[in-house]
Amino acid sequence: MATFRSFSAVRELAINWDTNKELSRSDEAIVLKKLAGVSKIRAQNWQEMYPRSKHVDRDPAEQKQYRKLQRMKPGQLVPLRSAVNAVLLDRLRQR
Repeated sequence: MATFRSFSAVRELAINWDTNKELSRSDEAIVLKKLAGVSKIRAQNWQEMYPRSKHVDRDPAEQKQYRKLQRMKPGQLVPLRSAVNAVLLDRLRQR
């Protein structure tokens, strides 16, 4: 779960790197689709899971997401890592 949280934080920072304001979730999903070929649904799922990796669960739906994160296998993080790498490389090329 810590790896997921780290990748998610870097993803968010990289996407908002050159903007004056934080992008909406929908706009972040569009950037991930454009730069990394990640489906909008997958990007939105990552975005929805991120708060569960760092905040206390308050209701059964949040507890279910937390347990889903706990069961995540390392191989499931490969697409997220690849997306983060694609966004970071794009941002570095712009400098």
